[in-house]
Amino acid sequence: MTHFSLKAICDSFIAFPCPLCKKVSENNLNNGLCDDCKKLLCKIALPYCHGCGGTNKGFLAVCEKCIKGLDRPWNKIIAVYEYDYLAGKMLRNLKYNDSPHLIKGLMPHAIERINEEQLDIDVIIPIPLHFSRLLWRGFNQSELIARELLFSLKKTKYKKCQQIKIISLLKRKSRTKVQMTLDKEQRLENVQNVFDIKKGFLQKSKFSKDSNILLVDDVLTTGATLKFATEILRKSGFKNINVLVLARR
Repeated sequence: MTHFSLKAICDSFIAFPCPLCKKVSENNLNNGLCDDCKKLLCKIALPYCHGCGGTNKGFLAVCEKCIKGLDRPWNKIIAVYEYDYLAGKMLRNLKYNDSPHLIKGLMPHAIERINEEQLDIDVIIPIPLHFSRLLWRGFNQSELIARELLFSLKKTKYKKCQQIKIISLLKRKSRTKVQMTLDKEQRLENVQNVFDIKKGFLQKSKFSKDSNILLVDDVLTTGATLKFATEILRKSGFKNINVLVLARR
């Protein structure tokens, strides 16, 4: 006669497969990546560039590419992973193959980086989608990242995490082309003057212009989207703006 332990029976119900390799392991909980798949993701190495979040080989706070490139109007950016084959596959599946659960597997190192940088966060603002694209996709990946980020911060008892709010303060005035289909100059033109502040929402939320803002998006390529989003926040009087992206190209 075969005997099953209570633990084995419970494990059969609560064990989660790794969303990449589909294997189930004791260390893999709540749709996180297994240890083997975690090792395959390419974390960005020290020292970090405050402009693009990549590895900085120079002596200044920003790398040579950022000095010669677009303005970086934020204080500091955290980019968690290099946009290589694996991270790119996960983020493309997240957006285009209806797989928002993949965010959870990318979140642990994001939390490590926030603690490492000792960021002060009062408000998390996700980059918005135009309402027509939101209806088509069914979700805003940046908003899901923001929610998972706040949930993970609360689990790790991050400082002041109970006071952190997610506020959808930005809106897109018009629908733009998908950035990944455009070159550098086209990306700039595509998102220039596309963002605005929800002024009524700002009045209702009543948070200070001195609040520490974390602007959240999935990927940084040229930085055009985040540049114009940050600039519209600065024009509205916000001074302390940092950025977090899950990956950078």
